[in-house]
Amino acid sequence: VLNSYNIGGYLIWEWYTDKKVYIDGRSAIYQPDFYKDYLSGARKYAEAYKVKLAMMSLYVDKDRIFFHLQENWSPVIFDNSMVLLKKAEPFDANYGQLPEFLCAPEELVGMDYVDMLGLGMFMRNTLNHYLIFGRIADALGFIEKYAFIVAKLDPSDRQDIESRLPFIHHLEQTFGRVNHPALGDLCRQLFHYSDKEHKQLAFAEALSRFGKSEQAAQEYFAYLQANGRAHEIWSKLALELFKLGRGDDAMKAMDQALSIAPGNANYLVNSGAFLQRMKRPEEAERRYAEALRSDPKEPMVYYNYGIFYQEQGKVEQAIAMLRKAVKLQPGLEDAQRRLRQLTSAANTTPTPGRAAP
Repeated sequence: VLNSYNIGGYLIWEWYTDKKVYIDGRSAIYQPDFYKDYLSGARKYAEAYKVKLAMMSLYVDKDRIFFHLQENWSPVIFDNSMVLLKKAEPFDANYGQLPEFLCAPEELVGMDYVDMLGLGMFMRNTLNHYLIFGRIADALGFIEKYAFIVAKLDPSDRQDIESRLPFIHHLEQTFGRVNHPALGDLCRQLFHYSDKEHKQLAFAEALSRFGKSEQAAQEYFAYLQANGRAHEIWSKLALELFKLGRGDDAMKAMDQALSIAPGNANYLVNSGAFLQRMKRPEEAERRYAEALRSDPKEPMVYYNYGIFYQEQGKVEQAIAMLRKAVKLQPGLEDAQRRLRQLTSAANTTPTPGRAAP
């Protein structure tokens, strides 16, 4: 279990002989490279030891939690101080459970003594956690359920909660009343960046992930009006335009990206894929060939080139390209699957003058 150093001692006491703890507060006993890896997200050792669970402090390890969320870890359950993350789990709409109040809200405010300061802090943290984990539906439900309690809070707590409402309602109008990791990514970026341009890009990426290509393209285009040399945004605009069926416009945007970053293998491969789908195979092959010359060690070039040859019925060339892709990146499962299909078909194809078995 990957864990925050400040709870390592407790976990050792609780799990002794049952589970191995990643780190504890005795930093002096750890090798410097191990401790540095922990501080930077623990990627190296987590992968080496095939760690699947992480128990992290929301206060001590906030930055590392965000890192893991971006690395395909999903929050399983959390409270006001800790979060349990699980590696490579599919999205579950019930993830990130928060504790309910121990009594109904009506009973809560009717009690003789309620620590309103502590209650306000709990409500602010709860709402913030719902947002950073992309639980917009739950954030709205929380506010609706406890609106009359918010009105009784300390003015600073009430203002902090109410200031988030326009933002939450904007997300609801744009994406719907849903819980989704893409919204968590968006909220974390919006909280992190203060400048308008970064926020605009974060919104565009979220729109793209929700399949709202028309709106995403508009956001990217607006960004490019002030940042015309941002070749990676021209590339993203091209992808959205192609999703909308605007192949010629997509090619123009991708060519604009290539004019700023000539020889970019990723852009060449994407434009080759566009041309391939637009039934322009000769132009597509030229783009793939140029991508291969530009970056002969990039597995995705061989992978896409292999698919192109497969669709063109050129089996030997397709097999050669896909083998190279798998050699460079053994984890390319679709390349492995295609390679098995092609080699199996090639082995069962009868040769001239010889009967098939």
